[in-house]
Formats: sequence, structure tokens, C-alpha cells
Amino acid sequence: MSEVVAGEGFYRVVGGCAVVRLIDGSERYVYKPAGFDASTVDAASIEHLVGAGLIEKVEVKTEPGDEGSIPEGEPSEEWTGKQLDAYAASKNIDVSKAKSKAEKVAAIMAAQGE
Repeated sequence: MSEVVAGEGFYRVVGGCAVVRLIDGSERYVYKPAGFDASTVDAASIEHLVGAGLIEKVEVKTEPGDEGSIPEGEPSEEWTGKQLDAYAASKNIDVSKAKSKAEKVAAIMAAQGE
């Protein structure tokens, strides 16, 4: 198992639901197959959820010049696939079934009610 460091990485729910404890002490319910950015999550909560088999770390593969960072503004087809994935994960939006950038953008906009 990879080392769990508070504030690092993306995780995906593989169990039905995970109750994620945030650094500020509040909790968030995250349902399969959504993911989340660990930047605001308590490291002990991540360790527990990984150990219980409820979440797994998602390796974000990057291409040269694409660090998977989230650009300013609204998602568009001008973003890379990894940027769209990172944005969707940060908003708990599932884009795993999207086969193109256009489908990812459409899924994100639909989930946000736009």
C-alpha cells in the first residue's frame, strides 16, 4: 500500500459509500464510483478507509506539460483529458464512462446543472 500523506493524491470509492472525515472535523459522504482530492481530508481517515477496502488511490498519469492541474474557468474541450478528470474528481463527478473530452465536459455540465 502506498504511503498516505494528508493533502496528496486522488482517491476513488470502491465500496458502496465512504464517510470521509475532513481536516476541519466535518464529514462528507462519497458514493461509489466518485472520487475526491485528498487536499482537505484527514490522513487518518484515508488510512482507515483504504484499510477497510472502501477507497483506493488513483494514480493520475500525466503527459509532458500536463500535470493534471485544474485550469481557471469552466471546463471545456480545450482542457486536456487529465485536467477534466482532475476537475471532475475534485467535484465528485463520475466521468468514468465518458469516451471523449466532449462527453466528459457534457457529464460535468450535466452534474452541475448547466
